[in-house]
Amino acid sequence: MATATWDQAIKCPRCDQPGRDKGHVSDGLGGRIYSIMCENTACAWFETNWAIMVQSDGTIPIRERPERQPKVFPKMPGMTPERAAKQVEAIQDTKDTDA
Repeated sequence: MATATWDQAIKCPRCDQPGRDKGHVSDGLGGRIYSIMCENTACAWFETNWAIMVQSDGTIPIRERPERQPKVFPKMPGMTPERAAKQVEAIQDTKDTDA
């Protein structure tokens, strides 16, 4: 697993400015969970908190940004592009008749 430095971890997920440490709690496994708040008044996340986990060995896992990850869907047995197009067309036809 990739890790981050404290300076990287406290950057706001929206504006990349350093946030302020608002305190921490134990995670029950020897690590700590810190609450960080954005103080950038121009940021959409101004005064919004986010969490940083510091594991018992001092490492900070890099937070995953799901919206920046490629979407992966399981393969559907028997599904072809033609079959998918027919299903979409059938759904659209149903919507047209409901209107």
